[in-house]
Amino acid sequence: METLDDLTSVLEQHIRQFESGPFGCILLTVSAILSRTIAIIQSDMDVPTSTLIGAHGYCTQELVNLLLCGQAVSNVFDDEMKLDSGNGNFTFLKGIKARCNIGLLSLFEHYNIYLATDHCKEEEFDLYYYDGLANQQEPIRLTVYPHSAAGAAPNDNADSDLISPLELCIRTKWRNAVVSWNNTDPIL
Repeated sequence: METLDDLTSVLEQHIRQFESGPFGCILLTVSAILSRTIAIIQSDMDVPTSTLIGAHGYCTQELVNLLLCGQAVSNVFDDEMKLDSGNGNFTFLKGIKARCNIGLLSLFEHYNIYLATDHCKEEEFDLYYYDGLANQQEPIRLTVYPHSAAGAAPNDNADSDLISPLELCIRTKWRNAVVSWNNTDPIL
C-alpha cells in the first residue's frame, strides 16, 4: 500500500475480518495510521521509506512511538539530535517532541516498559520497570533522583560494565541522576 486510498480500499474489501475476532491490534494500528496520516508518519521518521512493521513481523520503534505518543519518530529521546560525521556532513535524528508518561526502553534487543510517576518534576520520582521476556513476576520500583538530590553525583569514571544499562538509559535524560533500586538487585 502506497496511499491512503490503497489503505481505504483494503479496509473496505476486508471490513468483515475487522468486525469480529481478535483484530483489535490491527484496528488500533489502522486507526493510528489514519489519524496521523501516511504523509505525516513518513515525515516523522528519520528515513521516510522506513516501515512500521519490521523483520519477523515485529513492530518498529516508529510504530511503538506512534501508538504511545502519537508521533512515528524513530527514536525515544526528546526533540532532535544533530550528529556530526566529522567531514562536514550532518545527520538529523528525530525524537519525541513532547514527553510521554509511558516510556519504552530498548535494552537487550527487546522492549522493556517503564512507567514514571509524574516524571516532569524536578525532584525525585518513582519509576516502575517491567521486562516481560525476563519472566519477571512483579514490576521493579526504582527511585530516580534526577539532580543527585539523594547524595553524590554518579561517578563518570566508574566502570560502565558495572552500571545497569537501565541506569545508563535514565542518565541519557538526567545526566547526574542517582538511581535507588530499593533493595532489589540491579539488572546488569
